[in-house]
Amino acid sequence: HQGTAGRAGDAADRGAARAARPRAIGRRAPAASHHAGYSGGRDASGGARGAPLRSGVETRDGASAPGPEAARRLGTQRGEVGFQARAARRRGLAGAAGVSSVVQGGLACGTGAVQGVVFDVDGTLLLSNRSLDGYEVLPGAIEVLTALKARHVPFALLTNGSAYPPAEQAAKLRAVGLPVDDEQLITPSSIAADHMQRRGIRRVLVLGSIGVGQALRDAGIETVHTGEAGATEVGGVFVGWHPECGMKDIEAACRAIWGGAELCVASDVPFFATKQGRTIGYSFAITAAVRRLTRAPMTLTGKPSIRALRFVARRLGVPVRALAVVGDDPVVEILMARRGGATALAVTTGTTRREDWARQARLHRPHGILGELRDVLSWVAGAEDKRGVGRRSS
Repeated sequence: HQGTAGRAGDAADRGAARAARPRAIGRRAPAASHHAGYSGGRDASGGARGAPLRSGVETRDGASAPGPEAARRLGTQRGEVGFQARAARRRGLAGAAGVSSVVQGGLACGTGAVQGVVFDVDGTLLLSNRSLDGYEVLPGAIEVLTALKARHVPFALLTNGSAYPPAEQAAKLRAVGLPVDDEQLITPSSIAADHMQRRGIRRVLVLGSIGVGQALRDAGIETVHTGEAGATEVGGVFVGWHPECGMKDIEAACRAIWGGAELCVASDVPFFATKQGRTIGYSFAITAAVRRLTRAPMTLTGKPSIRALRFVARRLGVPVRALAVVGDDPVVEILMARRGGATALAVTTGTTRREDWARQARLHRPHGILGELRDVLSWVAGAEDKRGVGRRSS
């Protein structure tokens, strides 16, 4: 899986607290189109975007200080957070040192009651080996998902892994005890299919294993691979899990893009967590080569794109701001949640230790650190389990 360890490869995302500031990549290559707010990328409709609008002056940490209207909204948000923090104290929830519930500078923050949960997979619910099998379920994963099902709380598993079609991946997880329905397993391929349908893209060159393009085919999109007839005569290029990628694949992708195809990418994360430690994300490396040659903008369909978070929200029927996102990577799950206004909850079973969470830049800092995975139940609206979890501090 090209999942959830390490730093996001795009320079804009690697910019820690300066994540709101657009940067060039390499030799003037445009920034990746992770979400609205970056120059050189694509918005939700697929159109090119200009430089981000600022609501005020830039602060020292690179975030924009709010203008009058944004300041009024932020003040209201802080009031809501203060109310929730006091409510959390009355419920006896333990605090998480160094974790703030408000993103300063006018950025969105998760303040509402949690009505649905989005889980990362690798490093949060389980660990696999570098061949993407040999799953080791992490403590509390089965218990938490079972409890959410019993409470009829909507949840989904959002992975950056694209090797398997969602239904096949869900079946693999059920085989190790995780109670996950097919529609609850969401991959970048699912989101890519939705995006391409909206864009009217009907034929796509897939750089990936056979499973990478299955969600596209299920959506009625024709897929071709390198060496097949008309492989470069396509409306889109989709880069996913492709350990056998070679120079012929890179060349085919470049020629398709030079011909006008849109570049879509499953994951722009350089590493992900496995039982052997951090493992290279193939789509990150492949995309780096393609973009160095073409200087093309990319459309990211996996985390930390807002596109991915909104897709999950639609699938669950829950507003983005009513979601909790649970993950192990500050620049993947936590960044995505913060940008979208969802509640960001961190685990310590993957790439990031507890002491490292408090040192994160503001935009990468979670609203709460979970001492154990089952503590997520205390964040869900109407939860009965009140065991210690990082509360929202005002």
